[in-house]
Amino acid sequence: MKTKLLFLSLLLAVCTLQAQFTVEDGSGNPIMDGDSFDYNTLSFPEAELKFFINNPSTTDDLYMRVEYVSVTGNTGDEMEICIGNCYNGTMPGMSYPTSGDGLYITIAPGDQSLDGNHFLNTDPGNGSDAVVYNFRFYQVLSDGTETGDELSITYTYDPNLAVDETNKLEASVFPTVTRNSVTVRLNEDANLAVYDLRGRLVMNRALEAGETMIDVSNLASQAYIMQFTNNRGLQQTTKIVKN
Repeated sequence: MKTKLLFLSLLLAVCTLQAQFTVEDGSGNPIMDGDSFDYNTLSFPEAELKFFINNPSTTDDLYMRVEYVSVTGNTGDEMEICIGNCYNGTMPGMSYPTSGDGLYITIAPGDQSLDGNHFLNTDPGNGSDAVVYNFRFYQVLSDGTETGDELSITYTYDPNLAVDETNKLEASVFPTVTRNSVTVRLNEDANLAVYDLRGRLVMNRALEAGETMIDVSNLASQAYIMQFTNNRGLQQTTKIVKN
């Protein structure tokens, strides 16, 4: 009995490891569970939320789908969802790719999904109120059964949204490929959180406006995401590579 329990525990641990995935936007910035993306335009490519799904496993293929969970403010059938194939006339409650297109996309070990996957709203709603979409990324087994982690995001089209360029958090990092340290330049005080590509927090510290040298010599050699957040909640992210 103990042997069987140990085997089941090991099997569960393996399945948990296989369930991990990460998502990033078209600029390489990490997309985290609960993130919201706001747009005040219907124009392409300004209203396009491009995404890439990463498979951090070194041994197993990753099978992924996206669920169109819900929409408020319109019927939702003018949201274009591209994941493997592009779908128009999409509807809440549906998952993509559809069964006719293979049911899921396959991402090889250590690889990421191909270019061209995105969300794009073309519906103005009533022209004055926000249109809010909710989506969920999730992993499936080769037979289509859902398994492992999930990641939910919100896409909002708000015609009343104004972008205040004078109120932006500005953060620059150099060099972005380094062995020992990087220099951060900020236009205001901000918090720095550093994540590996599995989404694990490896560094967290408060920074003051101006230039600060960050020692990364003790980090493992791989890519990291540096996320800066000011006291108004505005964020900026940069990818670095530690040699």
